[in-house]
Amino acid sequence: MERFQTFIDIEHSGWKGVKGSSIKALLATNRFFLDFNEILYQTGTLILFMLELNGEAIAGAWGFLDGKILHILKTGYREEFSHFSPSSLLFIMTIEYLYEAFPEVEICHMFPGDYGYKHRFSNAQAYTQETILFPSSPRGFLVQALYRIYRLKSSLTS
Repeated sequence: MERFQTFIDIEHSGWKGVKGSSIKALLATNRFFLDFNEILYQTGTLILFMLELNGEAIAGAWGFLDGKILHILKTGYREEFSHFSPSSLLFIMTIEYLYEAFPEVEICHMFPGDYGYKHRFSNAQAYTQETILFPSSPRGFLVQALYRIYRLKSSLTS
């Protein structure tokens, strides 16, 4: 649990803490992450990688193994070491470790979303679909009409 607390502190120390998306900043879900970490630990599926420099943890990745898939739920690094690209270094070291220690792992799923930087490490494509529900009311019909006009205008200008 001490290493998980170190990870939480690392993740919170950078932009995620400032933007409010770190585990520590998400007070409403903080208990969820702590409980989920305990479940992962108890089931033997917890993965917590740390990158250290001179004995000090400067980056971490937290997730779990599910059969042939490693799910990386959260990552973080100490901002003062950003010029070393610690998250990238840790990711490369993680892949090397997985290759040796868990050869059955075939997929490394990086939550959340499908941001562009993740494409550099994957040959898989993600597919998403957007659905917008409008209320069945005069206001809902107006918003839907405005949305359709906006989409039409966007498609004509691109």
